[in-house]
Amino acid sequence: MDFELPDELAELQATVRKLAQERVAPRAREIDETEEYPDDLFALFVEAGLTGVLALAGVSAGDAVLATLSYRLVSFWLPLPSGLLSYAVFRRRYRAELKAA
Repeated sequence: MDFELPDELAELQATVRKLAQERVAPRAREIDETEEYPDDLFALFVEAGLTGVLALAGVSAGDAVLATLSYRLVSFWLPLPSGLLSYAVFRRRYRAELKAA
């Protein structure tokens, strides 16, 4: 089996890695602490052509923004129900042991 990336994906990977190391990593702590969205970095990603995946698929700009925001919302909240369910099962299963401790 050949596990090498095709040339175009290897180039994309190198571009993203370079941007992340040179522009995002030095500001990551500041971005996390201020909890502000880095508009300048988003503009950089736009310039690098990293935000046009949906547009290439024929999705209009407005729909692409809506799809991206929907994905972010779902990917943020989706783990919550399964986590709560796992916690409830864990508590029920180990209730006696938890009380003894």
